[in-house]
Amino acid sequence: MTSAFSSAVTEDEARAEAAFTRDIVAKYKITYPIAYNCEDFQSPDSRQHGLDASARTALACAFLDEIAAAGYTPMFYASKGEMEGNAQWNTDVLAAKYKIWVAQYPDQPYPQTAASSYSGTHSMWQYTSQGTIAGISKKTDVNVAYFGYTKEAEAKDETPAETVTANPEVGIIFTEVNETVTAKQETNLRSEPSTLNDASVVGKLVHGDTATRTGIGHNGWSRVVYNGQTLYAVTNYLTTDMEDTGQQAPPQGPVYTQVSERVTAKIETNLRSEPSTASEDTVVGILRNGEVLTRTAVGDNGWSQLDYNGQTVYAVSSYLMAAE
Repeated sequence: MTSAFSSAVTEDEARAEAAFTRDIVAKYKITYPIAYNCEDFQSPDSRQHGLDASARTALACAFLDEIAAAGYTPMFYASKGEMEGNAQWNTDVLAAKYKIWVAQYPDQPYPQTAASSYSGTHSMWQYTSQGTIAGISKKTDVNVAYFGYTKEAEAKDETPAETVTANPEVGIIFTEVNETVTAKQETNLRSEPSTLNDASVVGKLVHGDTATRTGIGHNGWSRVVYNGQTLYAVTNYLTTDMEDTGQQAPPQGPVYTQVSERVTAKIETNLRSEPSTASEDTVVGILRNGEVLTRTAVGDNGWSQLDYNGQTVYAVSSYLMAAE
């Protein structure tokens, strides 16, 4: 499903936004609806500040009618408070033409609260913005849909869509170098600087075989070019000395690089007895913005080791920042 955030102030602008959205999604197999979302219109900084409910509703209709004409299912998204009793939108008009997606966050989310208390007809309910989903490190919106599909839609445009891949070096500070290295004995070469996924192993570097090291990361990994591929290897297992055959053991888990630096939370983050969110029983404290701890190591698994009252604890590295 696609959600489009609108800032249009004329119907022509709304139709142009819809055309822009249509052209982006045309190469993808969009099965769920395309939703219109308009927020913060009461802020003096908003382009839509001062528009009344009828004018905003007309903009939403212009956008969604264009989406429907392109062969997609149109949907309107807003909060319960904005829609209840036509408070900020002419909801009666919108509900008569489009699927409605209501956002309402009760104290007890679904399934403890079985349904939204919104009195209008709606096809989907966003019941929290603090959901936890496997594979997503931060809190996220979660919804209940009261409709479904039995098969995947075909793309409107058969031109192959652009393939987007994650940058494996995000968050790593590399010192750029250009030097020939070999393994002290042997080491895995990986497509990403992490030992968490065995599928990332694409080869081995053995002592005497060489690669070109182009970067040394602050997290204990090196970037190397081997047979024309950019790959990653544990820095401690590499050497520029062709005679160095130092003893080593293969990595059995996360690689931690020792540091000593003062950090605080960007907002707040749990402190845990182990680097995992699998159990709430591992939470031993909370670090809030402005509170300072010493970070003692940074792991390639996305976790940092911290000294907490003499105890080694763990926090998600992306939730931390340097303390002033």
